[in-house]
Amino acid sequence: MLKIPTTFYNMKYIVGVKMEERYRINDNLVIWNDEDDVWSIIILPELIQIDNWHGYPHIHINKERKKISLNNSYKVFLKVMSHIEYESNVNLNKLLEELR
Repeated sequence: MLKIPTTFYNMKYIVGVKMEERYRINDNLVIWNDEDDVWSIIILPELIQIDNWHGYPHIHINKERKKISLNNSYKVFLKVMSHIEYESNVNLNKLLEELR
């Protein structure tokens, strides 16, 4: 289980059936959106997007979609947060390996 550090804060917005949470961890902002069967996770300032739009879970890298194995937004969110906590930033190659 991910131990939540005190280095980030949470802002939660729920509008209708859409849920959006924002977490600041180290120098990154992680935005988690979940709406019915569609979800996305955005990592700023790197502009990395992970989502399951287009019918399958994938990560956007340089206008290219690379498939990932996880299709549960909460599990992907935990992987992203633990990755940033461990690496102190985003290492795109390692993150991709962790999500595959």
